[in-house]
Amino acid sequence: MAKANRVDNLLQCDGGDSLLRRVDIRLSEAERRSGNGTALKMSDAYTAYLVEAKLKRNTLLLEGWEEPSSLWRRYNDFVLLRDYLVAMYPWIVVPPLPEKHISQVIQRTSLDNFDPDFIERRRVGLELFLLRVASHPLLCNDPLYRGFIRQEANWKECLLSSGYQEKHDNVVKRIGAVLRVKKPHKRLEQLKAYSNELRSHINTILSIRSKLLERACAIHKIHSNYGRILAEWSAIESDTTLADAMQSAGHHMDAFSTGVDEVADDEHLLNDHLKEYALFADALKAVCTKHEVLQFDIEQLEANIKSMQYQLDTVEGRVPAKTLSLTSLRSKLLGGETGEQKAFRVRLIHSEVDRLKVELEKHIIEAGEFAEKALSDIDRFSKQKELDLHEIFANCAAINIKLCQRGIQVWTNMRNCVDKL
Repeated sequence: MAKANRVDNLLQCDGGDSLLRRVDIRLSEAERRSGNGTALKMSDAYTAYLVEAKLKRNTLLLEGWEEPSSLWRRYNDFVLLRDYLVAMYPWIVVPPLPEKHISQVIQRTSLDNFDPDFIERRRVGLELFLLRVASHPLLCNDPLYRGFIRQEANWKECLLSSGYQEKHDNVVKRIGAVLRVKKPHKRLEQLKAYSNELRSHINTILSIRSKLLERACAIHKIHSNYGRILAEWSAIESDTTLADAMQSAGHHMDAFSTGVDEVADDEHLLNDHLKEYALFADALKAVCTKHEVLQFDIEQLEANIKSMQYQLDTVEGRVPAKTLSLTSLRSKLLGGETGEQKAFRVRLIHSEVDRLKVELEKHIIEAGEFAEKALSDIDRFSKQKELDLHEIFANCAAINIKLCQRGIQVWTNMRNCVDKL
């Protein structure tokens, strides 16, 4: 997917006034560096990316953006930025990052995390992450996101001082727990189920594409064998017309077989975009799960209020006390409570019930606001998803059409060589 197409798609869902409309953001190059400034060791080495930003032409001046900026960021910096956005904007489907390590490698035998092709694919993915955030009507205005693009000094210190880490760790811990919610939000529950199915379907397509690529690589290898055999065969023929035809056909087969790297590159780029939406499915699920956590807290408070209310009714004699309760046993052994003691207990219970009710009301309001904002952002995400998946599957079709056309062409050339005999 070309960058121009990506930007056009993003601008269709940005609300009309995003940073992406006014600023050109790009990762222009990547550079391998050492962590300690000395000789490069595999354990110390990392890749840094040059982030460049400048106002677009015919754009009104934006405070703080008068001059172009360029600074280096490493992958871990992007991870910090995304963790911060997830913690501070829990109701937003925050765009995912590309994979840090290589997976699903086909065709190449010696590909590591510093392979130029992998670094380029990751550069494209990181740039797309910045563009997606820049197109978001709320995230694009976050000062630490803008600082990530323009503020080279003390950016990480500002990020850490925001207190996001505690929020992030708490969210990760709670959404990882198994919660039983009795009254989930109907729409968000449906979206959570959809996110699981979306993830499953994309994984299946990735598996199918992997098998297709393996087969395509095998077909290219077979054509290489064709080219070698035809070249060797032509060398033993005394009839020059037949020998020339075989040699020419062999050249066509060899030319076709050398296109396997291009096929693999196209497929890996397509897979990267599919993997991005598999991770988007996880981000969508995380938003729905966060609301489940809020609903779980509400139900826990309701259960606590009910329990306290039962205690109050028991103390005031509206319901019989449990025969084996600690209070009843103590009363039998030590005597019942005095009127003053009972009144004191009633006041304590009333105070606790009132406190719990206030807290419950706050949680209900918080959960309602969260659901409203989450559904609004999910609507925006859904529109973006439709545009992106249209582009992804159009590219998928184009790759397969191109592959078939090349196969038809090589065998058409083969037939033309034979026709010359």
